[in-house]
Amino acid sequence: MAPGDKPRRGDRTSNDIRCLSPLRGCESSEAENPRLTPGATICRPAGAKTLLDIFVKSILQLLIGPAARRYGLRVAVPTLIVLWLGVTVWQATQFEIHPAADRTPFLLADPRPGVNDWPGWRGPSQDGAVASEFLPPPTGSEGWSDVWRCRLDGAAQTGACVWGERVFVTATDTRQAAIELVCLHRLTGAVEWRTPLTIIPVKTSPTKTRPTSSAVPACDGERVFVPVMADGELWMFAIQMNGRVAWKQAVGPARGHGVPRSSPTLSGSLVIVAHDQSGLPMLPGKPCSYLAGLHRQTGAIVYRIARPNGDSDGTPIVAEIAGRPQAVLTGRQGVRSYDPASGREIWHCKWKTARTDGSVAFDAEHVYAASGEADGELLCVGADGEGDVTESHVVWRERRPGQIALSPLITQAGLIVLTRDGLLTAFHQTTGKPLWQKRSLGTCSLAPLRIGTEGVCVISDEGHITMLNADRRGDVLWEANLGRAVLAAPAVSQGRLILRTPDELLTIGGPDHDTLVQQPGASSKPL
Repeated sequence: MAPGDKPRRGDRTSNDIRCLSPLRGCESSEAENPRLTPGATICRPAGAKTLLDIFVKSILQLLIGPAARRYGLRVAVPTLIVLWLGVTVWQATQFEIHPAADRTPFLLADPRPGVNDWPGWRGPSQDGAVASEFLPPPTGSEGWSDVWRCRLDGAAQTGACVWGERVFVTATDTRQAAIELVCLHRLTGAVEWRTPLTIIPVKTSPTKTRPTSSAVPACDGERVFVPVMADGELWMFAIQMNGRVAWKQAVGPARGHGVPRSSPTLSGSLVIVAHDQSGLPMLPGKPCSYLAGLHRQTGAIVYRIARPNGDSDGTPIVAEIAGRPQAVLTGRQGVRSYDPASGREIWHCKWKTARTDGSVAFDAEHVYAASGEADGELLCVGADGEGDVTESHVVWRERRPGQIALSPLITQAGLIVLTRDGLLTAFHQTTGKPLWQKRSLGTCSLAPLRIGTEGVCVISDEGHITMLNADRRGDVLWEANLGRAVLAAPAVSQGRLILRTPDELLTIGGPDHDTLVQQPGASSKPL
C-alpha cells in the first residue's frame, strides 16, 4: 500500500490481524497503529485466552444463530413432540396392569352378609336400602335413647361397617400418627381390639401431613379392607377378624385432596378401589387417576386401569345391570362402566361435570348418576351399551343449576335426589319429570336411606333426622334431633342407626323389639 493511501477493507499488517467484528478480549487499535481503519480491533494470535474466546463465540453462533433457530423449528420441535408421545405411551404401559391371560387368580366365594349386616358403603346392595320394615320411635318419655357410645379420638371421619356382632370403624391414633382400625361389639359398644395401620413414619417436615382416612371400610366376613393414604401412596390393608394384619399393598400414587374418600367395593374374589386425582396425564413421575382390583386373600393387584385425571370422590358400585356384572363409577368427563373382573371399560357416557361425590343408583336396566358440584347434571343411562353411549343410550338428562346433589336413591315412588341445601326431589324414573319436592331439611352431606319400600330417612349435618313417606309426596312421618353433628355415612343394624359424631361412635334406637321406622297405621300420628 502506497504512502498516503487510505487503508482498504481486508488490508492487514505483518504483525496484526484485523477483525471484521469486535470480540471480547480484543483491544482497540487506533492508538497503537494509526494505519488501521478507525474503530478496528486487533486480536493477538499468541494469546491462548483470545483463541478460546474465538472458539466459544463460534460455537454459540452455531447454537443460537439464525441457522440454529431454523433447524429447531423444522427438526427439533417435531422431534420433541414425538419423544413426548413416546414417553406418554411408555408411561401408560408401565402404569396400567392387566390380568394375565395365562394366570387366573384362584376364585373366592362371594361374601354373604346377614340380615343385620352392613358390610360397607351404602349397605349390602350398595344402594342405601334397608330391606326390613321398622317401627316408629316411641312418642312418650321412652323415646329414642343412646344404646351405647364409644369415644374415638383423632380427626378421621368415616362411617362404620357391621358384620355379625362386630362393628368396624377407623380412627386416628394421634400418638403414632397412623390410622387404626377399631373393632367394637355391636350390642354393647365395648372395644374388642385396635389395630394400628402403620405404613411409613410420618416426617416432621411441614410439607408432610398425618395420614388420614374417610372411606368406609368393607368386610367380607373374614377380612376388613381399609384404604389409607400416606406419604404419596394409596395403601390397602386387609385385617383379619381377630385384629391381625393379613396383608397390605401399595395400590398406586396418591396426591390431590390428601384424604382417600372413595370407599372400597367387594366383587367376587376382588376388592375394588378407585382414586381420582389431578395432575398431568401419564408423565414420568406424575400420578394419574386409576381403578384397581386386588385379590381379597393375597392382596395381589389383578388390574390397575387409568382413568381421566381430575380430583373426584366417586365410589364404584358393583351390581348385575342389563344382564351382566358392571362396576359403575362417576368422575371427571363422565360416567363409566367397567368389567369388575378384568377392569375393561364397557361403556362411558360424557357429561360436563368436573367433580363428583358418592355413587350412582341403578335398577335392572338403567344407571342414574348425579354430579357432586353446583350447576351439575342428573341423568339416566341405559346400561346395555358398548363404548361411547352419550348419543345413543341417554334416556333423559336434567340440568341442576346451583344445586349440589348427593347419591341418588331408588324407591317405589321414583328416583329420590337430595341436595346439600336440604332440597329433596322425587323424579319419574322413565321421563325424569319432577314429581314432588320437600324443602328445608337442613344442610346435608349424607345421602338419604330407603327404609322398606316407601320410607326415606334424611340426616342433616346438625343431627336432625327426618323420616318421610315417598308414596305420600314426602309427608313427614316423624322427626328427631340428636343434638350433635353427624359427620359420616350412617350404618343400620337390627333397626338401629350407627352414627359418627365429631368425637364418638354411637348407636341410637329404642328397645330391641323396636326398630327404626315403619309406616304408621291409622291410629298413629307423626311427630
